[in-house]
Amino acid sequence: MENNDVQNELFGMTQAWSRYNDYLYILTNQLLSLTYAHKYFGTEESGSVLKEIFDNLCTEIEALKNFENNNKDKGKSRPI
Repeated sequence: MENNDVQNELFGMTQAWSRYNDYLYILTNQLLSLTYAHKYFGTEESGSVLKEIFDNLCTEIEALKNFENNNKDKGKSRPI
């Protein structure tokens, strides 16, 4: 790979992670808003739905942590 190709690939990866972080932030804020609304106006059914959404979000975040940790371990053994 030429230097320019590496730079373009890194730039693309950075943009993708930035968009993903933006989406994660939006989803988290929406979940907090829904939880607040549920506190005052919710039913048992809406509480179950919110819990399922929260559990799914936690699963995704845990998968990202594992992905990050695996990549950190790989990066230590690779020469630059």
